[in-house]
Amino acid sequence: MDCPYLVWNDRITYRKFGHYQWDTDTVMVSITLDDRQIPAYVVDYVVFHELLHKKIGFKQINNRRMVHTGEFREAEKKYPKLKQAQRTLDRLSKRKRS
Repeated sequence: MDCPYLVWNDRITYRKFGHYQWDTDTVMVSITLDDRQIPAYVVDYVVFHELLHKKIGFKQINNRRMVHTGEFREAEKKYPKLKQAQRTLDRLSKRKRS
């Protein structure tokens, strides 16, 4: 797979920590994760997740674009610290809601 552009966004986010932009082949990571208290594996997971979007693409079902398909979720399970990374991201998103 060709290497996409990798960029940080420019504002703190509490819900969306990454995004893959198809038309510019860009992976965006939330600046929220650029913090010494965030384990490196969390940032790695977000990049891994977004690269899966590039690799697997999407399925069109009943005029809806489906990106988190069964195939996607199976591939995502291969990330070694999946549960720990997701728990950290869940805590970050709940911090804003409190």
